Amino acid sequence: MRILDELRAYNGQLTYLGFVELLAKINDRENSKVHPGTGKIPLMYLEKERDSFSPLPQQTIRNPYQLVDHKIRVDNSSLFRYQGKQYSVPPEYIGKSVTLQVYDDYIHVYFNMKLIALQPLSQKKINYQENHYRDLIRRTHSFAEEDIEERAKENLRALGAVYE
Repeated sequence: MRILDELRAYNGQLTYLGFVELLAKINDRENSKVHPGTGKIPLMYLEKERDSFSPLPQQTIRNPYQLVDHKIRVDNSSLFRYQGKQYSVPPEYIGKSVTLQVYDDYIHVYFNMKLIALQPLSQKKINYQENHYRDLIRRTHSFAEEDIEERAKENLRALGAVYE
């Protein structure tokens, strides 16, 4: 728990690379200490035990389990491109670089390690989530609040008809 508390202290303040560096530093520090259960220092025994490790499975078996990060920039329409299709994120991320991870048929979109959007993979050309589009209209147009909901639904229906 002590290590998790140490990591939570940096919640949202680190980039992904900064987080990885901090985690490596904590890992080295903890593995250099005497383990209370065994009374031994884990790093000293790693080399001895390494010889008894089994090799990893072939790369073709490991590939499906490896997550690949994609750095993508969000355009002025609050959309990013992935495999020729466009997907939305909340409009506050317009112009910013976000990180994508694709697994389980979903695109997980992160900004500074915070999950900001979850989009199912789709065959449609443009994929707006209704709340993202509504927030975008709210920021860019001066419609009355009650008209925004109606306009958003109307525009999304029109977009769907054009791009399906």
